[in-house]
Amino acid sequence: MKKTILLLVILLLIQGISATTVKLEADKEEFNINETIELHLEIDIEKPIGGRLEVYQEIEPNRFAAEVLYTKASPAQCSECTGSTPLNESLSRTFYFTSEHAGYYYAEANFDGVRKRVNFTVASLTYTSTSSITTMSTYTSTLTTTTLQATTSIISVGEEESILDGLFRFLHSIILLFRF
Repeated sequence: MKKTILLLVILLLIQGISATTVKLEADKEEFNINETIELHLEIDIEKPIGGRLEVYQEIEPNRFAAEVLYTKASPAQCSECTGSTPLNESLSRTFYFTSEHAGYYYAEANFDGVRKRVNFTVASLTYTSTSSITTMSTYTSTLTTTTLQATTSIISVGEEESILDGLFRFLHSIILLFRF
C-alpha cells in the first residue's frame, strides 16, 4: 500500500514538472531615455501554455508599474478568453520597449510557471558642454643695420588679439625705437 501511494505521488510530481523552457535576453543593461530596448524571448513547449512578458518600472522603492508587451491565455482560461488563444508552438521573437523615464527596470517572462527576469537601467540624458579657448600669439622681428640691432617680442597669453592690432603695435615700437 505504501509503495502504491509513493508511486502515485511520484507520478503526480512528474506530471507537474514543466517541460517548458523560457529564455529572455536584453541587448544591453544600460540605456538612455527614448532609446529602444530589444528583448528577445524564446519559449520551447510540448503542450499549449499561457503566460506573459511584462516590463516593470520602479516608481518608488519597492513599488513598480507594469507594461504588458505580450500575453497568451492559458488553456484553462480559454473557455473565457475572447479571441486570445494559448501558445500552441514554440516561440522565438524580439520585442521592443522605449522608456520615456529614467530609472530601474526589469522585464519578466512568465510562461507555464517558468519565470525569467532581465534587469536594466534607463539613464537620463546629460549634456556636457566644455569649451576652452587658448590663444598665444608671438610676434618676433629682427632689424639689423650697421650701427643698430633691435629685437622686439610681443607675447599675448589668454587674450584674443587680431593680427592687425599686433602689427600696428609692432610698427609703433619700431617707430619709437628710431626716434631716439
